Amino acid sequence: MTSSPALAAALAPLRDLSHVQGCFVVSEMGRLLARDLSALFGDEILAEVAPRALRLCETFSNGNEELNGCTLRYADHMVLLRPMRDGLLCVLAGSEVNVLALRMGMNLTVRRLNGVLDQPTIPPGGA
Repeated sequence: MTSSPALAAALAPLRDLSHVQGCFVVSEMGRLLARDLSALFGDEILAEVAPRALRLCETFSNGNEELNGCTLRYADHMVLLRPMRDGLLCVLAGSEVNVLALRMGMNLTVRRLNGVLDQPTIPPGGA
């Protein structure tokens, strides 16, 4: 997976929140676009998780109503999913995380990511 520096920079501020362990972004087709997560979670694991996360969000979508987010709680961890215009932001956090602050941070991150993804790509070598 090759991530643009701008996508990685958009993800980095989420790590400033206490108990956030990392995050990653997948396209609406299930391709890993960017990650800010421990090497313990290799690209192959995230590639396996990505389509499942997308299906989960799709399952909870209700007709014309848009899903704003999904929170999965485990014993000591949480996985928060936040749909984007062209993909999905996934955040792994400890159960002690301030969920309100994290959701606000995720909303800001999604706006930044959408801005980066909206920029036209310039081919190597110039315009």
